[in-house]
Amino acid sequence: MTPLTPTEGGHRWDVAIVGAGFAGSILARALASRGRSVLLLERARHPRFALGESTTPLANLSLERLAARHGCPDLDELASWGRWTSRRSDLRCGLKRGFTFLHHRPGEPWRRGDGRLEIAASPNEHVADTHWLRTDIDLDLVRRAAAAGVRVCEGHAVREIELRSNAVVLRGDRAGGSWHASVRLVVDATGGALASHLGAGSGAIGGAEHRAVLAAHLTEPPLLENATDGAFVDDGDYPAERAAVHHLIADGWVWQLRFDHGPASVGLVLDRRRLDAATLAWAARDPQGVAEDRLGRYPTLARQFLAPEAAPVEPWRFIAQIGRRAAMAVGRRWLLLPHAYAFFDPMFSTGIGWSLRGVERLAELLGDGPAEALDEATESEAARRYGALLAREADHLRSLVDLAWATFDHREGFAAVASLYTVAAAWCESQERLCPTAADPWRGFLGADDAVLQSLVSEAADRVARGDLDPLRPWLMQAAASRDLVGLDRCPQPHRLPVDLDVLIERSHLLGLDDAAIRAALPRLRGQTPAIVAKRESSVSPGP
Repeated sequence: MTPLTPTEGGHRWDVAIVGAGFAGSILARALASRGRSVLLLERARHPRFALGESTTPLANLSLERLAARHGCPDLDELASWGRWTSRRSDLRCGLKRGFTFLHHRPGEPWRRGDGRLEIAASPNEHVADTHWLRTDIDLDLVRRAAAAGVRVCEGHAVREIELRSNAVVLRGDRAGGSWHASVRLVVDATGGALASHLGAGSGAIGGAEHRAVLAAHLTEPPLLENATDGAFVDDGDYPAERAAVHHLIADGWVWQLRFDHGPASVGLVLDRRRLDAATLAWAARDPQGVAEDRLGRYPTLARQFLAPEAAPVEPWRFIAQIGRRAAMAVGRRWLLLPHAYAFFDPMFSTGIGWSLRGVERLAELLGDGPAEALDEATESEAARRYGALLAREADHLRSLVDLAWATFDHREGFAAVASLYTVAAAWCESQERLCPTAADPWRGFLGADDAVLQSLVSEAADRVARGDLDPLRPWLMQAAASRDLVGLDRCPQPHRLPVDLDVLIERSHLLGLDDAAIRAALPRLRGQTPAIVAKRESSVSPGP
């Protein structure tokens, strides 16, 4: 991880990846495993703070496939909480059993009747998702990339990109001087920092244009039951705070991700249209002051996140606009990873999973064939498919997030939107886990290329726009029947969606599997060993 020398600058690398977060480092290692010469550039130095900390089952699927296809067994170890904590205790993480949503009213403590929605994403802790302490995981992954032969250069900011007919020339600054490098093509793995340099342009981002973030890591916030004087009882299908907790407030929402070693990631996603100019200016110069001001308006949040034991470990940061979208994901000799192409909101934890799906695709697109093939790689049909797929996925994710924001003030409406996301996620994961032909990273992320799911999102948007929020969940229960492996119509408590293997077996025909086929396929579910399946099936009556 030493600076580029002038001699190296004259060497032409196969691929330059700008941004050494988890996605850039994994892609660099995957390409190096295929014999590519890879230059990985990072303007900061590890370890460093980063947001984007919560995984989902679709993210874990990508990790497992990347591990198998590119000889990276450590990625498989990160694909569930049980594997991670038993094999990688050197890396800090948090247990994520699902999503917990709580509604809050200004000036009033949270009460049992204020609204609570819990959506399980795993049947037990061993196979559960995780919260990533990015300081640890990004450092580990960049070190592994360097050990695999990737040329890693930290502290190298890109200042200029010259797109030539036969190469891309990168120039920039580092401590002690400038640097330059010549490459066949470049991949943007940053938070969109290169879009203007590459001529990627900008696209529509909907309501995300108005969203800002205040974020920090806090030492050890009190538990909800203590912050509510017992009003909150942990009696759901999983420990409510061992999840991605979302507090819905008047100005937006607050996330809470607890790590196993104590601290928590806390962030406020706020609608700038509900903040006056003075508050925005205050946030720019004093992020902690504004965060404390907004949290202090909600007694339960104040008791959790402003308590003396919740002091910041990492200082509060302010991001004036989180929404972004490039007009193009592919150009002559350059490509954008998903998180460089578009981002709207962390509401449903889609960032890591979508980024890893992009890594899978580009590892395949750029990893095969002779090095000379890279000169035309971005002109290929596969590259055009990649760009078109990212555009569809961005539209899909933006629609889901905009639906959530539009229903924040309506408990039943919001529960229906969250259930729609859950149906899509469960359908996609089940297809990829249980149907071998569906385990394809080129399938649309979260159902972006599924006509039924697309129709559901579109009609839900129409209904919300008309204000038809009360009947939204009954409509969804019926309209989503061909994709519902969750059992929306079977939940005894509509505001708690468990993982129910009985429902999956009963509805396996939706996946094109008969009773014998689903029982044979069950061990392919995350963490479902044959012994676990046999025990679980003993309580399931045989099919007809």
